[in-house]
Amino acid sequence: MVRITLEEAQKLIFQQEHAVEAMRRPVTECAGSVLAENLVSGMMQPPFARSAMDGYALRQEDVRKADREHPAILQVVYKTCAGDRPGRNIQPGECVRIMTGAMIPEGADCVIRQEDTDYGEETVQIYTAAVLQQNCCQAGEDFQAGEVLAKAGETVDAYTVAAAVASGKKELSVRRRLRAALVTTGEELCETGSVLQPGQIYNSNQAYLRVRLMQEGCDVVYCKMTGDDRESIARAVQEAADKADFVITTGGVSVGQKDQLPHVMDALGARILFRGIAVKPGMPTMCSVLGKTPVLSLSGNPYSAFSVFELLIRPLTAGLLGADGYDYIRIHTTASSDFLKESRGRRLLRGYYDGTAVALSKKQQNGQLTGGIGCNCLVDVPAGSGPVYAGTPVEIILTGIS
Repeated sequence: MVRITLEEAQKLIFQQEHAVEAMRRPVTECAGSVLAENLVSGMMQPPFARSAMDGYALRQEDVRKADREHPAILQVVYKTCAGDRPGRNIQPGECVRIMTGAMIPEGADCVIRQEDTDYGEETVQIYTAAVLQQNCCQAGEDFQAGEVLAKAGETVDAYTVAAAVASGKKELSVRRRLRAALVTTGEELCETGSVLQPGQIYNSNQAYLRVRLMQEGCDVVYCKMTGDDRESIARAVQEAADKADFVITTGGVSVGQKDQLPHVMDALGARILFRGIAVKPGMPTMCSVLGKTPVLSLSGNPYSAFSVFELLIRPLTAGLLGADGYDYIRIHTTASSDFLKESRGRRLLRGYYDGTAVALSKKQQNGQLTGGIGCNCLVDVPAGSGPVYAGTPVEIILTGIS
Protein backbone atom coordinates (compact mmCIF):
# COMPACT_ATOMS: atom_id res chain seq x y z
CA MET A 1 0.00 0.00 0.00
CA VAL A 2 1.40 3.40 -0.99
CA ARG A 3 0.80 5.93 1.75
CA ILE A 4 0.74 9.64 0.97
CA THR A 5 2.06 12.38 3.23
CA LEU A 6 -0.16 14.29 5.62
CA GLU A 7 0.29 17.45 3.54
CA GLU A 8 -0.72 15.60 0.35
CA ALA A 9 -3.83 14.34 2.11
CA GLN A 10 -4.72 17.85 3.24
CA LYS A 11 -4.29 19.20 -0.30
CA LEU A 12 -6.38 16.44 -1.89
CA ILE A 13 -9.20 16.95 0.57
CA PHE A 14 -9.18 20.73 0.17
CA GLN A 15 -9.30 20.49 -3.62
CA GLN A 16 -12.46 18.37 -3.61
CA GLU A 17 -14.68 21.33 -2.85
CA HIS A 18 -18.19 21.87 -4.12
CA ALA A 19 -19.03 24.98 -2.16
CA VAL A 20 -22.38 24.81 -0.38
CA GLU A 21 -25.03 27.34 -1.25
CA ALA A 22 -25.01 30.93 -0.03
CA MET A 23 -27.56 32.68 2.15
CA ARG A 24 -28.08 36.23 3.31
CA ARG A 25 -27.85 36.77 7.06
CA PRO A 26 -27.84 39.80 9.36
CA VAL A 27 -24.31 41.17 9.63
CA THR A 28 -24.00 40.61 13.36
CA GLU A 29 -24.90 36.92 12.95
CA CYS A 30 -22.18 36.22 10.37
CA ALA A 31 -19.07 35.90 12.58
CA GLY A 32 -17.28 32.65 11.78
CA SER A 33 -19.06 32.25 8.43
CA VAL A 34 -17.32 32.31 5.05
CA LEU A 35 -18.17 35.10 2.62
CA ALA A 36 -19.89 33.89 -0.53
CA GLU A 37 -19.21 37.16 -2.37
CA ASN A 38 -16.95 40.16 -1.98
CA LEU A 39 -17.90 42.66 0.70
CA VAL A 40 -18.00 45.95 -1.21
CA SER A 41 -18.47 49.25 0.58
CA GLY A 42 -21.41 51.38 -0.46
CA MET A 43 -19.97 54.53 1.11
CA MET A 44 -16.72 56.02 2.34
CA GLN A 45 -15.62 55.85 5.96
CA PRO A 46 -15.50 58.20 7.71
CA PRO A 47 -18.15 60.00 5.64
CA PHE A 48 -16.81 63.42 6.73
CA ALA A 49 -13.60 64.93 8.07
CA ARG A 50 -13.61 64.69 11.86
CA SER A 51 -11.46 65.66 14.80
CA ALA A 52 -9.09 63.15 16.34
CA MET A 53 -8.75 65.24 19.52
CA ASP A 54 -10.62 67.40 21.98
CA GLY A 55 -9.38 70.88 21.12
CA TYR A 56 -9.91 73.74 18.70
CA ALA A 57 -10.53 73.64 14.95
CA LEU A 58 -8.87 76.58 13.22
CA ARG A 59 -6.89 77.90 10.27
CA GLN A 60 -3.25 76.84 10.26
CA GLU A 61 -2.28 80.31 9.04
CA ASP A 62 -3.68 81.90 12.21
CA VAL A 63 -1.23 80.04 14.48
CA ARG A 64 1.80 80.02 12.19
CA LYS A 65 3.99 81.92 14.69
CA ALA A 66 2.35 80.80 17.96
CA ASP A 67 4.42 79.56 20.91
CA ARG A 68 4.34 79.79 24.71
CA GLU A 69 5.85 83.25 24.77
CA HIS A 70 3.77 84.54 21.85
CA PRO A 71 0.38 82.78 21.92
CA ALA A 72 -2.13 83.34 19.14
CA ILE A 73 -5.42 84.66 20.51
CA LEU A 74 -8.52 83.55 18.57
CA GLN A 75 -12.23 84.11 19.01
CA VAL A 76 -14.24 80.96 19.82
CA VAL A 77 -17.38 81.27 17.70
CA TYR A 78 -19.17 78.09 18.85
CA LYS A 79 -18.67 74.57 20.24
CA THR A 80 -19.36 71.33 18.35
CA CYS A 81 -19.48 67.74 19.59
CA ALA A 82 -19.66 64.34 17.89
CA GLY A 83 -23.03 64.05 16.19
CA ASP A 84 -23.61 67.83 15.93
CA ARG A 85 -24.17 69.61 12.67
CA PRO A 86 -21.36 72.18 12.34
CA GLY A 87 -22.29 75.84 12.43
CA ARG A 88 -21.12 78.54 10.08
CA ASN A 89 -17.78 78.56 8.30
CA ILE A 90 -14.95 80.01 10.36
CA GLN A 91 -13.16 83.15 9.26
CA PRO A 92 -9.59 84.42 9.85
CA GLY A 93 -8.97 84.96 13.56
CA GLU A 94 -11.77 82.53 14.57
CA CYS A 95 -11.87 78.95 15.83
CA VAL A 96 -14.37 76.36 17.02
CA ARG A 97 -14.22 74.42 20.29
CA ILE A 98 -14.36 70.85 19.00
CA MET A 99 -14.66 67.41 20.62
CA THR A 100 -13.27 64.08 19.41
CA GLY A 101 -15.26 62.68 16.52
CA ALA A 102 -17.01 65.95 15.69
CA MET A 103 -17.28 67.13 12.09
CA ILE A 104 -14.60 69.68 11.22
CA PRO A 105 -16.27 72.94 10.13
CA GLU A 106 -15.68 74.55 6.76
CA GLY A 107 -12.77 76.96 6.81
CA ALA A 108 -10.76 74.98 9.39
CA ASP A 109 -7.74 73.03 8.18
CA CYS A 110 -6.25 71.70 11.44
CA VAL A 111 -7.07 70.94 15.08
CA ILE A 112 -4.96 72.04 18.06
CA ARG A 113 -5.34 69.76 21.07
CA GLN A 114 -6.73 71.45 24.15
CA GLU A 115 -3.58 70.70 26.17
CA ASP A 116 -1.76 73.26 23.99
CA THR A 117 -4.20 76.07 24.91
CA ASP A 118 -5.58 77.89 27.94
CA TYR A 119 -8.95 76.09 27.46
CA GLY A 120 -10.67 79.39 26.69
CA GLU A 121 -14.42 79.43 25.96
CA GLU A 122 -14.96 82.90 24.42
CA THR A 123 -11.39 83.56 23.36
CA VAL A 124 -8.53 81.06 23.50
CA GLN A 125 -4.76 81.34 23.66
CA ILE A 126 -2.99 78.88 21.35
CA TYR A 127 0.56 78.02 22.46
CA THR A 128 1.83 76.09 19.44
CA ALA A 129 1.97 76.25 15.68
CA ALA A 130 0.32 73.59 13.55
CA VAL A 131 0.65 71.84 10.22
CA LEU A 132 -2.14 71.38 7.71
CA GLN A 133 -4.60 68.59 8.63
CA GLN A 134 -3.03 68.11 12.07
CA ASN A 135 -5.28 65.95 14.30
CA CYS A 136 -7.81 65.61 11.47
CA CYS A 137 -9.24 62.30 10.28
CA GLN A 138 -9.89 62.79 6.59
CA ALA A 139 -13.12 61.71 4.94
CA GLY A 140 -12.62 58.25 3.43
CA GLU A 141 -9.28 57.63 5.11
CA ASP A 142 -10.45 54.15 6.19
CA PHE A 143 -12.14 53.10 2.94
CA GLN A 144 -13.81 54.52 -0.12
CA ALA A 145 -17.18 53.79 -1.70
CA GLY A 146 -16.87 50.75 -3.97
CA GLU A 147 -13.77 49.42 -2.19
CA VAL A 148 -13.53 45.65 -1.57
CA LEU A 149 -13.32 45.32 2.21
CA ALA A 150 -13.14 41.52 2.31
CA LYS A 151 -13.02 38.91 -0.44
CA ALA A 152 -15.23 35.92 -1.10
CA GLY A 153 -13.74 32.90 0.66
CA GLU A 154 -12.54 34.85 3.69
CA THR A 155 -13.90 34.09 7.14
CA VAL A 156 -15.96 36.83 8.77
CA ASP A 157 -14.47 38.07 12.04
CA ALA A 158 -15.37 40.95 14.35
CA TYR A 159 -13.39 43.45 12.26
CA THR A 160 -15.24 42.34 9.12
CA VAL A 161 -18.56 42.79 10.92
CA ALA A 162 -17.57 46.26 12.13
CA ALA A 163 -16.40 47.34 8.66
CA ALA A 164 -19.60 46.02 7.09
CA VAL A 165 -21.75 47.94 9.56
CA ALA A 166 -19.62 51.09 9.08
CA SER A 167 -20.22 50.82 5.33
CA GLY A 168 -23.97 50.64 5.83
CA LYS A 169 -24.51 46.91 5.32
CA LYS A 170 -27.38 45.17 7.11
CA GLU A 171 -26.80 41.71 5.61
CA LEU A 172 -23.95 39.66 4.15
CA SER A 173 -23.95 36.78 1.68
CA VAL A 174 -22.27 33.86 3.45
CA ARG A 175 -22.09 30.09 3.07
CA ARG A 176 -24.56 28.20 5.20
CA ARG A 177 -23.38 26.01 8.06
CA LEU A 178 -22.08 22.62 7.02
CA ARG A 179 -24.10 19.49 7.70
CA ALA A 180 -21.97 16.61 8.98
CA ALA A 181 -22.76 12.92 9.44
CA LEU A 182 -21.09 10.31 11.63
CA VAL A 183 -21.00 6.53 11.10
CA THR A 184 -19.15 4.50 13.73
CA THR A 185 -18.58 0.81 13.01
CA GLY A 186 -17.70 -2.17 15.18
CA GLU A 187 -19.49 -5.08 16.81
CA GLU A 188 -17.86 -4.13 20.10
CA LEU A 189 -19.57 -0.73 20.32
CA CYS A 190 -22.36 -0.06 22.78
CA GLU A 191 -24.55 2.96 23.44
CA THR A 192 -23.96 4.84 26.67
CA GLY A 193 -26.53 3.79 29.27
CA SER A 194 -26.70 0.21 28.05
CA VAL A 195 -25.20 -2.60 30.12
CA LEU A 196 -21.84 -3.63 28.70
CA GLN A 197 -21.57 -7.26 27.71
CA PRO A 198 -18.20 -9.07 27.74
CA GLY A 199 -16.03 -7.68 24.93
CA GLN A 200 -18.04 -4.47 24.51
CA ILE A 201 -17.01 -0.82 24.96
CA TYR A 202 -18.97 2.43 24.93
CA ASN A 203 -18.93 4.49 21.73
CA SER A 204 -16.57 7.27 22.82
CA ASN A 205 -15.40 7.95 19.24
CA GLN A 206 -18.83 9.18 18.24
CA ALA A 207 -19.02 11.42 21.32
CA TYR A 208 -15.63 13.04 20.67
CA LEU A 209 -16.19 13.61 16.96
CA ARG A 210 -19.71 14.94 17.45
CA VAL A 211 -18.48 17.53 19.94
CA ARG A 212 -15.52 18.54 17.79
CA LEU A 213 -17.67 18.91 14.70
CA MET A 214 -20.01 21.22 16.58
CA GLN A 215 -17.00 23.19 17.85
CA GLU A 216 -15.88 23.55 14.22
CA GLY A 217 -19.23 25.15 13.39
CA CYS A 218 -20.93 22.12 11.80
CA ASP A 219 -24.45 20.82 12.36
CA VAL A 220 -24.35 17.07 13.01
CA VAL A 221 -27.47 15.85 11.21
CA TYR A 222 -26.93 12.08 11.27
CA CYS A 223 -25.31 9.66 13.71
CA LYS A 224 -25.34 5.91 13.18
CA MET A 225 -23.61 3.01 14.91
CA THR A 226 -23.29 -0.23 12.98
CA GLY A 227 -21.69 -3.61 13.32
CA ASP A 228 -19.07 -4.97 10.95
CA ASP A 229 -21.27 -6.42 8.19
CA ARG A 230 -20.94 -4.76 4.81
CA GLU A 231 -24.64 -4.33 4.14
CA SER A 232 -25.38 -2.36 7.31
CA ILE A 233 -22.26 -0.22 6.85
CA ALA A 234 -23.11 0.50 3.21
CA ARG A 235 -26.68 1.40 4.11
CA ALA A 236 -25.54 3.77 6.86
CA VAL A 237 -22.88 5.45 4.71
CA GLN A 238 -25.32 5.98 1.84
CA GLU A 239 -27.96 7.41 4.17
CA ALA A 240 -25.34 9.70 5.71
CA ALA A 241 -24.12 10.91 2.30
CA ASP A 242 -27.70 11.65 1.25
CA LYS A 243 -28.30 13.84 4.31
CA ALA A 244 -24.99 15.63 4.86
CA ASP A 245 -22.30 17.66 3.12
CA PHE A 246 -19.64 15.26 4.36
CA VAL A 247 -19.38 12.00 6.29
CA ILE A 248 -16.94 10.86 8.96
CA THR A 249 -16.63 7.13 9.62
CA THR A 250 -14.59 5.32 12.25
CA GLY A 251 -13.40 1.73 12.26
CA GLY A 252 -12.96 -0.84 9.55
CA VAL A 253 -10.23 0.86 7.47
CA SER A 254 -7.22 -1.33 8.22
CA VAL A 255 -6.40 -4.75 6.77
CA GLY A 256 -8.13 -7.09 9.22
CA GLN A 257 -10.81 -9.63 8.33
CA LYS A 258 -13.55 -7.29 9.57
CA ASP A 259 -12.17 -4.09 8.05
CA GLN A 260 -14.95 -3.54 5.55
CA LEU A 261 -14.85 0.18 4.65
CA PRO A 262 -12.62 -0.16 1.55
CA HIS A 263 -14.90 -2.92 0.17
CA VAL A 264 -18.02 -0.92 1.05
CA MET A 265 -16.83 2.24 -0.67
CA ASP A 266 -15.84 0.28 -3.77
CA ALA A 267 -19.25 -1.38 -3.87
CA LEU A 268 -20.99 1.98 -3.53
CA GLY A 269 -19.03 3.31 -6.50
CA ALA A 270 -17.09 5.88 -4.50
CA ARG A 271 -13.96 7.48 -5.90
CA ILE A 272 -10.99 6.80 -3.59
CA LEU A 273 -8.78 9.86 -3.04
CA PHE A 274 -6.25 8.06 -0.88
CA ARG A 275 -5.91 5.06 1.38
CA GLY A 276 -3.19 5.35 3.96
CA ILE A 277 -1.20 8.31 5.33
CA ALA A 278 2.49 8.10 6.26
CA VAL A 279 1.98 9.18 9.85
CA LYS A 280 1.56 7.43 13.19
CA PRO A 281 -1.03 7.17 14.58
CA GLY A 282 -3.62 7.23 11.82
CA MET A 283 -1.87 5.34 9.01
CA PRO A 284 -5.00 3.48 7.78
CA THR A 285 -6.96 6.71 7.19
CA MET A 286 -8.92 6.69 3.93
CA CYS A 287 -10.82 9.39 2.06
CA SER A 288 -13.28 8.90 -0.79
CA VAL A 289 -16.00 10.79 -2.59
CA LEU A 290 -19.46 9.22 -2.84
CA GLY A 291 -21.33 11.09 -5.54
CA LYS A 292 -20.30 14.60 -4.52
CA THR A 293 -20.03 13.86 -0.81
CA PRO A 294 -16.57 13.46 0.78
CA VAL A 295 -16.28 10.52 3.16
CA LEU A 296 -13.36 10.63 5.60
CA SER A 297 -12.78 7.18 7.10
CA LEU A 298 -10.76 7.10 10.30
CA SER A 299 -9.32 4.31 12.42
CA GLY A 300 -11.40 2.88 15.23
CA ASN A 301 -8.55 3.44 17.72
CA PRO A 302 -9.41 6.69 19.52
CA TYR A 303 -6.12 8.56 19.22
CA SER A 304 -5.53 7.28 15.68
CA ALA A 305 -8.89 8.77 14.75
CA PHE A 306 -8.65 11.98 16.76
CA SER A 307 -5.13 13.08 15.77
CA VAL A 308 -5.75 12.74 12.03
CA PHE A 309 -9.21 14.27 12.35
CA GLU A 310 -7.66 17.41 13.87
CA LEU A 311 -5.34 17.83 10.87
CA LEU A 312 -7.85 17.02 8.12
CA ILE A 313 -11.08 18.64 9.30
CA ARG A 314 -10.06 22.19 8.41
CA PRO A 315 -9.07 21.50 4.79
CA LEU A 316 -12.25 19.45 4.44
CA THR A 317 -14.59 22.14 5.75
CA ALA A 318 -12.64 24.96 4.11
CA GLY A 319 -13.03 23.36 0.69
CA LEU A 320 -16.75 22.77 1.16
CA LEU A 321 -17.26 26.38 2.24
CA GLY A 322 -15.32 27.82 -0.68
CA ALA A 323 -12.75 29.30 1.68
CA ASP A 324 -9.51 30.68 0.27
CA GLY A 325 -7.35 28.39 2.39
CA TYR A 326 -6.91 26.69 5.74
CA ASP A 327 -4.48 27.48 8.51
CA TYR A 328 -2.65 25.41 11.09
CA ILE A 329 -0.33 27.34 13.35
CA ARG A 330 3.08 25.70 13.68
CA ILE A 331 5.53 26.77 16.38
CA HIS A 332 9.16 25.83 17.00
CA THR A 333 9.68 25.29 20.71
CA THR A 334 11.31 22.80 23.11
CA ALA A 335 9.99 19.77 24.95
CA SER A 336 9.72 20.02 28.72
CA SER A 337 9.27 16.26 29.24
CA ASP A 338 10.42 13.01 27.64
CA PHE A 339 9.09 10.55 25.05
CA LEU A 340 11.52 7.66 25.09
CA LYS A 341 10.54 5.74 21.94
CA GLU A 342 12.32 6.14 18.63
CA SER A 343 10.22 7.23 15.64
CA ARG A 344 11.13 5.34 12.50
CA GLY A 345 8.17 6.98 10.77
CA ARG A 346 6.59 10.39 11.24
CA ARG A 347 4.78 10.52 14.59
CA LEU A 348 2.20 12.80 16.21
CA LEU A 349 2.37 13.18 19.98
CA ARG A 350 -0.15 14.84 22.26
CA GLY A 351 1.09 17.77 24.30
CA TYR A 352 0.29 20.96 26.17
CA TYR A 353 2.02 24.17 25.05
CA ASP A 354 2.18 26.89 27.71
CA GLY A 355 3.74 29.55 25.49
CA THR A 356 7.29 28.62 26.49
CA ALA A 357 7.66 24.85 26.07
CA VAL A 358 5.53 21.78 25.38
CA ALA A 359 4.85 19.11 27.97
CA LEU A 360 4.25 15.72 26.35
CA SER A 361 1.35 13.66 27.59
CA LYS A 362 2.40 10.63 29.56
CA LYS A 363 -0.24 8.57 27.73
CA GLN A 364 0.43 8.30 23.98
CA GLN A 365 -1.06 4.88 23.16
CA ASN A 366 -3.72 4.78 20.44
CA GLY A 367 -6.43 3.49 22.74
CA GLN A 368 -5.77 5.89 25.62
CA LEU A 369 -8.42 8.61 25.77
CA THR A 370 -7.28 10.42 28.89
CA GLY A 371 -3.89 11.17 27.35
CA GLY A 372 -5.55 14.01 25.46
CA ILE A 373 -7.21 15.71 28.41
CA GLY A 374 -5.78 19.22 28.75
CA CYS A 375 -3.73 18.97 25.54
CA ASN A 376 -3.81 21.81 23.02
CA CYS A 377 -1.29 20.75 20.37
CA LEU A 378 0.29 17.91 18.44
CA VAL A 379 4.07 17.47 18.44
CA ASP A 380 5.18 16.67 14.87
CA VAL A 381 8.13 14.27 15.19
CA PRO A 382 9.94 13.65 11.86
CA ALA A 383 10.64 10.15 10.56
CA GLY A 384 13.97 8.78 11.70
CA SER A 385 13.98 10.64 15.03
CA GLY A 386 15.32 9.23 18.23
CA PRO A 387 13.72 9.68 21.67
CA VAL A 388 12.48 13.14 22.58
CA TYR A 389 14.08 14.36 25.79
CA ALA A 390 13.32 17.47 27.83
CA GLY A 391 15.10 20.37 26.16
CA THR A 392 14.89 18.83 22.66
CA PRO A 393 13.81 21.31 19.94
CA VAL A 394 10.44 20.25 18.52
CA GLU A 395 7.78 21.60 16.19
CA ILE A 396 4.17 21.67 17.33
CA ILE A 397 0.83 22.15 15.57
CA LEU A 398 -1.74 24.05 17.60
CA THR A 399 -5.13 22.32 17.56
CA GLY A 400 -7.00 24.85 19.65
CA ILE A 401 -8.60 22.23 21.86
CA SER A 402 -7.81 21.79 25.53
